[in-house]
Amino acid sequence: EDQLLFLNMEPDSIHDPALRAEATFTLLRDANLKASQIVLELTEHSAVRDFTALRQLLSYLQFHGFRLAVDDVGSGYSGLKSIAEIKPDFIKIDMALIRDIHLHPIKQDLTGTITRFSTSSGITLLAEGVEGIEELRCLQALGVRYAQGYLFALPGFPFPEADLSAIEE
Repeated sequence: EDQLLFLNMEPDSIHDPALRAEATFTLLRDANLKASQIVLELTEHSAVRDFTALRQLLSYLQFHGFRLAVDDVGSGYSGLKSIAEIKPDFIKIDMALIRDIHLHPIKQDLTGTITRFSTSSGITLLAEGVEGIEELRCLQALGVRYAQGYLFALPGFPFPEADLSAIEE
């Protein structure tokens, strides 16, 4: 009940009528899920061409309880306009900015700026691709509260139990 399921969604999905169909909500009910447990991650693999149509679809989905995330911030077509237009619940910083962040002051400055912005905007920030304890400690020092990556677990099902005792302070 208190778990979230993050699902990638291409911006071009705005043209898929199934997203507005009752069948989508039936699938959720059949899986014993609520829309509020689903976070739709807008990926940055393609540019958003029609922000008006995208905003209309996302408003419809938010009205029905879905949450939104902007994925891969800092790579691809990701930009401030996407964040401003979409008004996401989550921002996910791309692993390209996270990789070896403890060794790169510019990456630290950029991540710190995104952290301050997300905090002041009420948007939850998540760092992707955390692989080393040094990266995690640097992110913690910058104020990043949530992270995902191989440091915690490899992808798989059933989900492996993570031993986080080494990172507790």
